[in-house]
Amino acid sequence: EHLMQQISRLSTPPDYYVLSFHGIPRRYADTGDPYPLQCLETARLLAEVMGWETGCWQAAFQSRFGREEWIGPSTSEVLKELAGRGIRRPMIFSPGLTTDCLETLHELAVEGREHFAAGGGQPEDLFAAPCLNDNEEWLSFLAELVERNALGWI
Repeated sequence: EHLMQQISRLSTPPDYYVLSFHGIPRRYADTGDPYPLQCLETARLLAEVMGWETGCWQAAFQSRFGREEWIGPSTSEVLKELAGRGIRRPMIFSPGLTTDCLETLHELAVEGREHFAAGGGQPEDLFAAPCLNDNEEWLSFLAELVERNALGWI
Protein backbone atom coordinates (compact mmCIF):
# COMPACT_ATOMS: atom_id res chain seq x y z
CA GLU A 1 0.00 0.00 0.00
CA HIS A 2 2.87 2.37 0.83
CA LEU A 3 4.30 1.92 -2.65
CA MET A 4 0.92 2.48 -4.29
CA GLN A 5 0.61 5.74 -2.34
CA GLN A 6 4.03 6.88 -3.56
CA ILE A 7 3.12 6.14 -7.17
CA SER A 8 -0.25 7.88 -6.90
CA ARG A 9 1.45 11.10 -5.74
CA LEU A 10 3.45 11.41 -8.96
CA SER A 11 2.10 13.73 -11.65
CA THR A 12 3.21 11.25 -14.33
CA PRO A 13 3.35 7.55 -13.47
CA PRO A 14 6.62 5.64 -13.84
CA ASP A 15 7.17 3.67 -17.02
CA TYR A 16 9.53 1.19 -15.34
CA TYR A 17 10.29 -0.09 -11.83
CA VAL A 18 13.71 -1.07 -10.48
CA LEU A 19 13.57 -3.09 -7.26
CA SER A 20 17.03 -2.73 -5.74
CA PHE A 21 18.18 -5.16 -3.08
CA HIS A 22 21.41 -5.07 -1.12
CA GLY A 23 23.97 -7.26 -2.86
CA ILE A 24 26.25 -9.98 -1.52
CA PRO A 25 29.47 -11.50 -2.87
CA ARG A 26 28.87 -14.11 -5.57
CA ARG A 27 30.73 -16.78 -3.55
CA TYR A 28 28.04 -16.62 -0.85
CA ALA A 29 25.36 -17.51 -3.39
CA ASP A 30 27.61 -20.10 -5.01
CA THR A 31 28.05 -21.85 -1.66
CA GLY A 32 24.33 -22.05 -0.97
CA ASP A 33 23.14 -18.73 0.43
CA PRO A 34 19.47 -18.51 -0.66
CA TYR A 35 19.36 -14.70 -0.37
CA PRO A 36 19.50 -13.87 -4.11
CA LEU A 37 16.67 -16.30 -4.88
CA GLN A 38 14.65 -14.88 -1.98
CA CYS A 39 15.14 -11.37 -3.37
CA LEU A 40 14.02 -12.43 -6.84
CA GLU A 41 10.95 -14.15 -5.39
CA THR A 42 10.14 -11.05 -3.34
CA ALA A 43 10.43 -8.94 -6.50
CA ARG A 44 8.19 -11.32 -8.44
CA LEU A 45 5.55 -11.36 -5.73
CA LEU A 46 5.63 -7.59 -5.37
CA ALA A 47 5.25 -7.13 -9.12
CA GLU A 48 2.32 -9.55 -9.06
CA VAL A 49 0.56 -7.67 -6.24
CA MET A 50 1.21 -4.34 -7.96
CA GLY A 51 -0.16 -5.68 -11.26
CA TRP A 52 3.04 -4.95 -13.20
CA GLU A 53 3.41 -6.75 -16.49
CA THR A 54 6.56 -8.65 -17.35
CA GLY A 55 8.98 -6.24 -18.97
CA CYS A 56 8.11 -3.15 -16.92
CA TRP A 57 10.17 -4.05 -13.85
CA GLN A 58 13.34 -5.79 -12.80
CA ALA A 59 15.35 -6.65 -9.72
CA ALA A 60 18.91 -5.42 -9.24
CA PHE A 61 21.54 -5.44 -6.49
CA GLN A 62 23.26 -2.44 -4.93
CA SER A 63 26.14 -1.63 -2.58
CA ARG A 64 29.05 -3.43 -4.18
CA PHE A 65 32.47 -2.83 -2.74
CA GLY A 66 35.88 -4.47 -2.79
CA ARG A 67 37.44 -6.55 -5.53
CA GLU A 68 35.32 -9.65 -5.14
CA GLU A 69 32.61 -10.44 -7.71
CA TRP A 70 29.11 -9.67 -6.43
CA ILE A 71 25.71 -10.94 -7.56
CA GLY A 72 24.02 -9.00 -10.31
CA PRO A 73 22.78 -7.28 -12.20
CA SER A 74 24.16 -4.23 -10.43
CA THR A 75 21.72 -1.41 -9.82
CA SER A 76 24.15 1.14 -11.24
CA GLU A 77 24.50 -0.76 -14.54
CA VAL A 78 20.74 -1.26 -14.81
CA LEU A 79 20.14 2.47 -14.34
CA LYS A 80 22.76 3.35 -16.97
CA GLU A 81 20.97 1.14 -19.54
CA LEU A 82 17.38 2.30 -19.02
CA ALA A 83 17.33 5.39 -21.27
CA GLY A 84 18.88 3.37 -24.10
CA ARG A 85 15.94 0.98 -23.81
CA GLY A 86 13.45 3.84 -24.17
CA ILE A 87 12.61 4.12 -20.47
CA ARG A 88 12.01 7.74 -19.52
CA ARG A 89 10.42 7.81 -16.04
CA PRO A 90 11.80 4.98 -13.89
CA MET A 91 11.05 4.50 -10.22
CA ILE A 92 13.64 2.89 -7.99
CA PHE A 93 13.13 1.58 -4.52
CA SER A 94 14.58 -0.94 -2.12
CA PRO A 95 12.00 -3.42 -0.83
CA GLY A 96 14.54 -4.98 1.56
CA LEU A 97 15.17 -1.79 3.52
CA THR A 98 12.59 -0.31 5.87
CA THR A 99 14.22 3.03 6.69
CA ASP A 100 16.02 5.52 4.52
CA CYS A 101 19.75 5.51 5.09
CA LEU A 102 22.90 6.26 3.08
CA GLU A 103 22.05 3.46 0.68
CA THR A 104 18.62 4.76 -0.20
CA LEU A 105 19.22 8.48 0.16
CA HIS A 106 22.60 8.72 -1.54
CA GLU A 107 23.29 5.51 -3.43
CA LEU A 108 19.86 5.17 -5.01
CA ALA A 109 18.57 8.75 -5.17
CA VAL A 110 21.74 10.79 -5.77
CA GLU A 111 24.07 8.32 -7.49
CA GLY A 112 21.08 6.61 -9.12
CA ARG A 113 20.16 9.84 -10.90
CA GLU A 114 23.79 10.24 -11.99
CA HIS A 115 23.83 6.71 -13.44
CA PHE A 116 20.50 7.27 -15.22
CA ALA A 117 21.85 10.54 -16.68
CA ALA A 118 25.11 8.83 -17.73
CA GLY A 119 23.00 6.52 -19.88
CA GLY A 120 21.12 9.41 -21.51
CA GLY A 121 18.18 9.86 -19.14
CA GLN A 122 17.02 13.07 -17.50
CA PRO A 123 18.06 12.79 -13.83
CA GLU A 124 14.98 14.63 -12.59
CA ASP A 125 12.78 11.96 -14.22
CA LEU A 126 14.10 9.16 -11.98
CA PHE A 127 11.93 8.87 -8.87
CA ALA A 128 13.52 7.27 -5.80
CA ALA A 129 10.68 6.05 -3.58
CA PRO A 130 11.24 6.51 0.13
CA CYS A 131 11.29 3.56 2.49
CA LEU A 132 8.55 2.92 5.03
CA ASN A 133 10.35 5.01 7.67
CA ASP A 134 7.74 6.22 10.18
CA ASN A 135 4.70 5.05 8.22
CA GLU A 136 1.94 4.47 10.78
CA GLU A 137 0.84 1.09 9.39
CA TRP A 138 4.44 -0.15 9.38
CA LEU A 139 5.04 0.95 12.97
CA SER A 140 1.79 -0.66 14.10
CA PHE A 141 2.80 -3.90 12.38
CA LEU A 142 6.20 -3.84 14.12
CA ALA A 143 4.65 -3.13 17.51
CA GLU A 144 2.23 -6.03 17.07
CA LEU A 145 5.05 -8.32 15.95
CA VAL A 146 7.12 -7.46 19.03
CA GLU A 147 4.16 -7.90 21.37
CA ARG A 148 3.30 -11.27 19.85
CA ASN A 149 6.86 -12.56 19.97
CA ALA A 150 7.97 -11.08 23.30
CA LEU A 151 5.68 -13.59 25.03
CA GLY A 152 4.68 -11.18 27.78
CA TRP A 153 8.17 -9.87 28.54
CA ILE A 154 8.24 -6.22 29.44
